[in-house]
Amino acid sequence: MAEPADILLRLPPTQRPAWALFDAEWYLRAYPELPCGSNPDALLDYYLAIGARQGHSPSPLFDEAFYLARNPDVAVLVAEGDYRSGFDHFCQFGHRGLSPHWLFD
Repeated sequence: MAEPADILLRLPPTQRPAWALFDAEWYLRAYPELPCGSNPDALLDYYLAIGARQGHSPSPLFDEAFYLARNPDVAVLVAEGDYRSGFDHFCQFGHRGLSPHWLFD
């Protein structure tokens, strides 16, 4: 399934690939300064609207900084606004062979 992150992450878990994960509890621990509280839907909304563009990772299974460093061509596309984030690129294309995290390299 090749869809943008904002579409995939809003699908019910049974209708999306297992790797298309937003972990709200982990996200709040990783970014405790967020202004949106602890509601999982609000956290997802924040990630999609702001956090992704700030370089946040959506879960412990995807390392945004690693993905962009490992794929400099993708980093350029993200910087130019072609993709919202490295994770957005991964959702659409990268899941077919690019590593999402240094642990999976």
